[in-house]
Amino acid sequence: MSAKKNYNSPGKSSKNNSSGGATNTSSAYIRTISAVFLLAYWAIGFVPNLKAVDQIAPQWAVLHGLNILSILWMFSERSFFVPQWRTLTRIPLFGLLVAFMAWGALSFIYAINPVEAWVNIVRMVAMVVALGQVFALLGAIPRTAVFFSWVMAGYLTLEMWLVLKPLMGLLAEGAYVSRAGVLKGTTGNINIAALSMVIKLPFVLYLMNRAQKWGRVLLMGVLMTLVIFCLVMIASRASFVALTLNAVIYMVWVLLRHRKQPWLVQLKPVLYVWVPFALAIGLSKVVNTQSEAQNIDFFDRAASIVQTTQDGSIASRLRFYQKGVEHMIEHPIFGTGLGNWKLQSIVYDRENINGYVVPYHMHNDFLELGAELGLVGLLMYLGVLALAFWYLWQAATSSLPAEQRFWGGFLALGLVTYYIDATFNFPWARPIMQIVWLTLLALAMQQWAQSARASLWRPTRIKAIFLMIGHL
Repeated sequence: MSAKKNYNSPGKSSKNNSSGGATNTSSAYIRTISAVFLLAYWAIGFVPNLKAVDQIAPQWAVLHGLNILSILWMFSERSFFVPQWRTLTRIPLFGLLVAFMAWGALSFIYAINPVEAWVNIVRMVAMVVALGQVFALLGAIPRTAVFFSWVMAGYLTLEMWLVLKPLMGLLAEGAYVSRAGVLKGTTGNINIAALSMVIKLPFVLYLMNRAQKWGRVLLMGVLMTLVIFCLVMIASRASFVALTLNAVIYMVWVLLRHRKQPWLVQLKPVLYVWVPFALAIGLSKVVNTQSEAQNIDFFDRAASIVQTTQDGSIASRLRFYQKGVEHMIEHPIFGTGLGNWKLQSIVYDRENINGYVVPYHMHNDFLELGAELGLVGLLMYLGVLALAFWYLWQAATSSLPAEQRFWGGFLALGLVTYYIDATFNFPWARPIMQIVWLTLLALAMQQWAQSARASLWRPTRIKAIFLMIGHL
């Protein structure tokens, strides 16, 4: 079965839901249950800590449970989902991700702490399985782009409110707001909360661009303004970098897209992002003026990004990066083992350790994975990144409908946000960021598979689980 018959095109009705002998009634049933599972996957970030030391523990447990439940249900509807899985195994990006998983699994042989390696191996397997499940589930959803964007907008509204409510309470008390721990929303800390909101903003922009009525544009604009206001008050530098870079890329992109149109047509989509940006910063200025406690200013906080000698946090991260590079140079093939950098870092940073505080993460997923899995693992991870953007570029320059090609640009903005987070933080360990990243990869593969430029691996008679390994 060709890829074009297996997947829905955003913005167009789907005829493939009756494939595999399914009736209209069973197709509606498959769409409904698929949507429920997708909503559950994307809501993992709202799972509370349930008295766990780290909130990610119950979130990983929920991800494992969702994987098991979705596999059991999809197996019962295998006449529909087997073609989806078969096509997935023929996409090179998925094969590379599985190879990366296998390379990580082998690290338990040389890991400092094999048990810690196995814990992270199980998580990596859960990620790859979740990617396959999300990819197949998306194949049952008509108008995928609209569905995904509205869900992200809804979840973003909830995340924003969980930050805005305590924020308004602090402002009413005249307390110092910036970097306050209560602004973490549903996440473990404020940096995660900030990047989790930023990665969803491109899909609010997508809804604004496709809106036919100004009421909807205004509604999305208010949401963007409030989200950016929360981000300014949280003052997470990584979120500032991601937000600003996305805004600039978006502006250049839409201006190029509308370059042959009248200037008013070119200006409208640009205002969608810059008006909320300006209003949010202006609102933060008003709040700072009226507050007894002087909060961090957006521009001052952004300027501190380059103050490597004056800012202790940046200096520490640069030191971590240096130690990670040193370890990769000393161990180019086999690193310290998946999840074991927290132990190896003590050797490198022991002179700077105070009490029991150790560099648990390197605050750069690329370097941390390179230190744990060597240059081979790092190159595989970078390959996944590169292929995702390549797929979106191939789809954007293909003969796909203009609306679908336009949608791919917002997927690229989401990926840009994730990789900025991976450069300054550690989203690899956080299910709330991982599930969005995996969904973006699935949507990028879906875009590419639908385009005429797709070059899928040829199927063989080997069973699907061995098909991919054979091509590796």
